[in-house]
Amino acid sequence: MEIRFKPTEDDGLNAMRASSTPSWAMFLFVLLLALLFLVGIYLINHDLPVAGWLWLALSAVIGIAVYEVPRIQVRRSLRKSPSAQGEIVRVLDGEGTVTTFPTGESRLNWRAYTKYKETGSNFSTVRLAISVYVDSEKGDDAARDRRIARRVEGSNYSVVSR
Repeated sequence: MEIRFKPTEDDGLNAMRASSTPSWAMFLFVLLLALLFLVGIYLINHDLPVAGWLWLALSAVIGIAVYEVPRIQVRRSLRKSPSAQGEIVRVLDGEGTVTTFPTGESRLNWRAYTKYKETGSNFSTVRLAISVYVDSEKGDDAARDRRIARRVEGSNYSVVSR
């Protein structure tokens, strides 16, 4: 099966969401922000209002920055990457994948993908930053290609059967 697409910023953000931080790390981050907030309130209540408001502002800036900075980095890296500037063609078969970028070609066996994230509608590999729709069900190739084409329909991907 052959998949053709041109990467967008949304593709990069979706890949970033698929490889999101562990829940325990998010818990620790929220705990840190709560402690920063409480210190700010404590300073305001104990006759140090300027320091307290600065502390509260600092905790808000840290919270927003942790959310926004990775998104900005993903957008910037996609804009600067020569490999993401044109159409990408990915061929999936029983042996592995062949991906053709504007700058070259990549051939990988399936064993090269050591980590992945699978959701209801896509299968994101860790080695590549672009989400690829791969059907995990068994069956004949034509039926699998039709199921993948239905999932991809309406997106910026196009599926070309063998």
